[in-house]
Amino acid sequence: MFNRVATIYIASSDIIMKIAEKKEKEVMILEELFYPINLGHDTFSSSAVTFEKIKNLNQAINNFKKIAEEYQVEKIKVFATAALREALNKDYIIYQIKNNNNLNIEIFSNVEEHQLIYQGIRNTNKNLKGDNLFAYIGTGSLGIAVTNQNYIVKSQSITLGSLKINEILKGLQHKTDEFHIVIDGYLSGYIYNLDLFIKKLNINNFYASGKEIELIAKLAGITRKSNNFNISRASFYRLYNDVKSKTPKQLLEKYDLGEAAAETLLPSMTIYKNLMNLTQSSQIIGSTVTIETEVIRNMLFDNRHRELKKQSFKNIIASSRSVAKKYNYNQEHAETIEKIALDIFDALKERFQLSEKERVLLQAAVILHDIGKYMNLKKHYEHSYYLIRNSDIADLNSYDKNIIAHISLNHSQSSTTNLKIKDNTLKNHSDRVLIAKLTAILKIADSLDKSHKEPFSELEINLEENELELIINTEKDIFLEKWAFSNKSRIFKEIFGIDVSLNKKNTLL
Repeated sequence: MFNRVATIYIASSDIIMKIAEKKEKEVMILEELFYPINLGHDTFSSSAVTFEKIKNLNQAINNFKKIAEEYQVEKIKVFATAALREALNKDYIIYQIKNNNNLNIEIFSNVEEHQLIYQGIRNTNKNLKGDNLFAYIGTGSLGIAVTNQNYIVKSQSITLGSLKINEILKGLQHKTDEFHIVIDGYLSGYIYNLDLFIKKLNINNFYASGKEIELIAKLAGITRKSNNFNISRASFYRLYNDVKSKTPKQLLEKYDLGEAAAETLLPSMTIYKNLMNLTQSSQIIGSTVTIETEVIRNMLFDNRHRELKKQSFKNIIASSRSVAKKYNYNQEHAETIEKIALDIFDALKERFQLSEKERVLLQAAVILHDIGKYMNLKKHYEHSYYLIRNSDIADLNSYDKNIIAHISLNHSQSSTTNLKIKDNTLKNHSDRVLIAKLTAILKIADSLDKSHKEPFSELEINLEENELELIINTEKDIFLEKWAFSNKSRIFKEIFGIDVSLNKKNTLL
């Protein structure tokens, strides 16, 4: 880990550099600089950043790099979100910045962007109770998550942010005196789906983060308490009712705002209003968490990174269970084979160098592998694949979700030689091997509860040089499990290169 670092965040309206150092267990910001550039306007209106702005971006990063070097920082991290993520010419921009400044750009996905914000909100609000709604409004994306206690059980990312809405709809603004109704109408389809997403939950706390939340609190006359602004419904609506009837120019003049802030204030407030109305919360708890600060914390504190990784794995499993419940999965069967699969994994992990991340992917795949039965029992694994690929699972990026979907897709295959790979991005050797390894373990575990009646009370696992021996303790008839094991154990031998046997305690099956 480092003691002094710099981040350069390529945001939609500005380039933001922060230089910080570790001060005991806290972060001390030494310098914070902004360069206004409004890349988001180009990306969200024409899908590409102009040559002139790329030139200015390169120059600004070069200047920021020189300042960071004067501070003798140990590491400079450059990252971007929607403004570059959605730009069709992003690859050329990344190449030019690398070539001109010798700096790599990391472009965060929607999931990664929102995950950083959620981790910040959790860490600044330690005693979360009941169901809570987290919302992050970026300029080009909206992320929401539902937490139960301190675990994220549901999450959703939408490519819809304050600046993006403004760019899409601004051609209509001069044609109506009730532009807020136009925004509400545009949002209605998204809000309807979000209402279904959090239906039946009793959400009493609404935590909101985003560039505009601090501005909204300031305009509403709210002062900060610790890391939050507590904006009551009444205070929020008083401000909203004033803002909704004004043009960006009028807002700029009345509240002394910058042009970008004046354009995104109404879209942001309209999103917050609609989200708040999905909850029973008496206030918006506005968080001051920023992506830059969370990136800095992760760079400076190694133990924090480990803690967040552990928390992230717990979120993945909690969210997977939530998705599985949505599709009426057989919870008892899933829990039975989950334990078996993880016990087998743990027996193999040292010898076959299996990682903690792979264990989590296996666990999620076990939980979700049969959800396709909700759609149709016939070829349910195909439906499981589709549902997993199209579900929002907290803290899972698209690659990991794709791996889990393919494990579920292949859990009914009899051999690795006809492993099904539907996505061309997963056709390299390491991806195929990962899918095959975890599928092999899932198939063995699944076969041992083929009857869905938990046929044994105890499982002993012995790993020998050339064999994995499974010994079960049961008085029940396990004819069906023996048959399924015989059919599904072949893939294990193919991928791991050792035999696997099933024995009954003191009796060879």
